[in-house]
Amino acid sequence: MRLNQLDIPVKVGRGHLVILAITGSFSVYLIPLLGPHAVWLWGESLWREVTRRAGGKNTEWIAVDLVLALVIQCAAGFLLYRFLQKPRWTRGAVLVASVPVFVATVYMMYMFLLPQHFLIERDTAVEVNHLGSGCTLSGSSLVPNPSAYSLGEAGRVLAVQPLSGPTRYTLMDASCQTKQLDVPYGYETSILGVLPSGEAVYLTHDYKRQTRTWWRQGLPGTKVASLSEPSDYSEADGGPVVSANGSFIAWVQKAPGTTDPSPRHIAIGNLAKNTDVQYIELPDFWPSGVTLISVNDAGTEVTASSIDGEVFVMGVDGKRRRIFRRSERGISVQPTTFQRSAAGWLAWDAYKDNEPYSMAWQLAGSSGTYRLPRGRSITSAAVDPAGQYVAVSATTTYSIGAVKDLVLVLRADDHSEVFRKYLPTYSRSQVAFLAPKWFAYDEGGIVRVLQLPQ
Repeated sequence: MRLNQLDIPVKVGRGHLVILAITGSFSVYLIPLLGPHAVWLWGESLWREVTRRAGGKNTEWIAVDLVLALVIQCAAGFLLYRFLQKPRWTRGAVLVASVPVFVATVYMMYMFLLPQHFLIERDTAVEVNHLGSGCTLSGSSLVPNPSAYSLGEAGRVLAVQPLSGPTRYTLMDASCQTKQLDVPYGYETSILGVLPSGEAVYLTHDYKRQTRTWWRQGLPGTKVASLSEPSDYSEADGGPVVSANGSFIAWVQKAPGTTDPSPRHIAIGNLAKNTDVQYIELPDFWPSGVTLISVNDAGTEVTASSIDGEVFVMGVDGKRRRIFRRSERGISVQPTTFQRSAAGWLAWDAYKDNEPYSMAWQLAGSSGTYRLPRGRSITSAAVDPAGQYVAVSATTTYSIGAVKDLVLVLRADDHSEVFRKYLPTYSRSQVAFLAPKWFAYDEGGIVRVLQLPQ
């Protein structure tokens, strides 16, 4: 027996060296992967993919992950074999130096580059602007709210101003003139409805005491009035909705009965007459119930969505009609991603798991669907009161890649683009239409109003 340069006695057959190298190569699957909420082993993650216990990856993606694993393992096995065959210090140094290289390669490929390839679709479209000039309002941003469409019909939009200092809700018109609302701003306030006149219905929450108070604000400068909480109201049944004219409120409440869980029905109350309540029974939606989207100005019908993602119009007269079916358009809607208008409706995806987000519309004389490039989610969408245009803003779905935000305005009839603008990542712009011919969006603390083509 002779000694090698490291004074290690060596007399091992090639077959044994191969077995040792293959066995040692499996150590690459002990590479830790650091996620946003947990740390797990690479081998564990690959096993979950192969056994289909880790959702979200298609067959092609899983195959590429396995090829990457095979290449890394073969490289590790080769370096280990060469060291065991002739364990010189130079080969040992190469083996030790390869460890951080393997870790960095696996981390970058598995956690960033491959997900970016399979999850994010390139957007090669160029910017378009066929809109006329308008006005800008600095130090402000648009506010998503249940009254966005009815305010737009009146040529108004809800904004907050200024972004620095005491922040206040304001109503802005197409000339960027503002009117301050007497509604407190903050996370404790939930706006239920805003009228073009500046009147509002809202809730304030005391999270420490776990209480809430209902308010009705009259014209700006008048005294706010407290409202009685609707009977048998529970936040677990979804939020209430207020009509565009501020006269009626609708909510879901427990219906009389002894079953468990208790059946629900829809109550519609007149805000001026606490005792004037009408009901819409929900025998076909028990026990899941429905979530309210809106109530009409007459207090006679509501728009609501079911757990299956279908949208119905239901009347106190017992009549019911379906106006949106998820299976027909493939749109996963929630109450906040369905907008009913005088001309029809606009719907967009609330959430998609590694799939492209889309929006669809059915308006007077036109219908369509628009699919965003994969890797973007919808921040905001709107339809103009005349039913001629639809708008959408999108932001990156993932924290990888260099995906810019997007603001897009389409003609509803032929789906042609009249406005496309890319914004910095995470801008999360809000979009709105103001009758009769204006489009508004915000970016970086500035609200911009542009004129639609006529």
